[in-house]
Amino acid sequence: MRRILRLLLLFILFYNYSYSQNNNEIINLSENEAKESDFKNKLYTGGNFGVQFGTITLIDISPLIGYNFTDRFSAGTGLTYQYYKDSNYDFKINVFGGRVFLRYFVFDNIFFHSELEYLRYNYNVNYSAWGVDKVDITNFLIGGGYRQWLGGNLYANLIILWNLNESEYSLYNNPIIRIGINAGL
Repeated sequence: MRRILRLLLLFILFYNYSYSQNNNEIINLSENEAKESDFKNKLYTGGNFGVQFGTITLIDISPLIGYNFTDRFSAGTGLTYQYYKDSNYDFKINVFGGRVFLRYFVFDNIFFHSELEYLRYNYNVNYSAWGVDKVDITNFLIGGGYRQWLGGNLYANLIILWNLNESEYSLYNNPIIRIGINAGL
């Protein structure tokens, strides 16, 4: 019985000693390491991926990276690639672009979203001397969304946006619905 008590006491002392070393290592982090860790904890990445097949085929790949300035306010940037094909009209385009956005959480999981998006695509036209026209579109999108936590730093977003300067060259009609996944780094 004495041996068991001695082993138990030795285990408790060893455990406390190893625990205190761990705390000292955490306390002794340099300021640069702490700032770097804080910066990384505020970054998030993710984006949207969409596919539609049929008479109209659409593939959308839109990665993003963002930074949480506060618990409620974040900003970010992203890239966009879309492939659009309409079999009825033998029409195909590749769309490239980018965007910057702002998000403000009014409640824990409900946010306002504003975005400035630039898209560029080429399309063939019969009446053009060169056979190809370039289209540059700048969209100003506003709306809101809902964030659903999936576990850890992973969450899904459902965002509904309206294009305030929709034109005949816009690739999508109002409202614009996006579903995406984001993850904190």
